[in-house]
Amino acid sequence: MATWVQGPAELPSRHSALVALPVIATLCTLGRDGPMLSAVWYEWADGGVSCSVPPDGVIERNVRRNPWAALLIAGTDRPYCGIEYRGEVTTGDDYLPVLTRLAVRYLGALAGAEYLVGHPANLHLRMQHGRFRLWDDDL
Repeated sequence: MATWVQGPAELPSRHSALVALPVIATLCTLGRDGPMLSAVWYEWADGGVSCSVPPDGVIERNVRRNPWAALLIAGTDRPYCGIEYRGEVTTGDDYLPVLTRLAVRYLGALAGAEYLVGHPANLHLRMQHGRFRLWDDDL
């Protein structure tokens, strides 16, 4: 069963458990020649999704050109559940707190701290005010 909710979104318990896991999300931005998929680290916070991406990379260029994007977070265990976001991406230079949390989430405390040493500036992507499609095969 799938339902659409307008963001910021409250998540049901199975979806909250999913976003607590450090799974890789798939971000879709619009490139010059069509959709482009990228694997990204993400965090769910305050009813939406945040990512941190390199500046001057293809994701940033795509988002600056067209801020509309989609993001997919899909569970890997049955019964499957997932979250899809469709809407506008906002960008900010306040990447460091997000990148710090992401590095610890995906790499662990020690490796995350090492990852951040000398890391170049990033861009904070925020997806919150679009539409979220929540699905759960258990319903």
